[in-house]
Amino acid sequence: MSDEATTSLHIVDDEDLIRNSLATVLSVADYDVDTFSSGVEYLKALPGLNPDCVILDVRMPQMSGLDVLEIVKQHKPSTPVIMISGVADIAIAVKAMQSGAADFIEKPFEPDAVLKVVKKVCESASTTSHQTANSAEIEAVYSSLTERETEVLSLLVKGDQNKVVAHKLGISPRTVEVHRARIMQRLGATSFAELVRMTVLSGLKLA
Repeated sequence: MSDEATTSLHIVDDEDLIRNSLATVLSVADYDVDTFSSGVEYLKALPGLNPDCVILDVRMPQMSGLDVLEIVKQHKPSTPVIMISGVADIAIAVKAMQSGAADFIEKPFEPDAVLKVVKKVCESASTTSHQTANSAEIEAVYSSLTERETEVLSLLVKGDQNKVVAHKLGISPRTVEVHRARIMQRLGATSFAELVRMTVLSGLKLA
């Protein structure tokens, strides 16, 4: 893949503020950025495009991010796709990763977090082999989680908020927070988005 200075990024998001904010952050970092205001607009242009990476919003009018992802992966299977997801869209983000998305950026996002995800996804031609090895390590740590930690993780990754998880498991929200922090520490996750990515790679079957 091309180096960072010539890496071509496409941002597809119907929200002007988010689309323009991402474009600014990535352009300043010397990425070559093109933006599209809808999935329909992007798919019309796609046959003549050759992006190094696509950043795609989960929720858009006319066509959802999942629908656009499916078509992008059909036409350009080797092109990595990063999804933009709000906290309420975590379950959708998981489905997207299971459908071939490389990662996702959780809203609201920090510029450094965006750059970290994009760089990680774009920089290595050996991403697949790296993920396979990383997946094995994550799975080994996951297998060491307690039964309660596994239950908490499963519900969180499905998109349940702490209070909902607490109600379902008959524990306090504070206990859920403690479990979540401990799980992230053991898995080496620095953000909830990273925790979800690791969980998908581990092969966790969500109930």
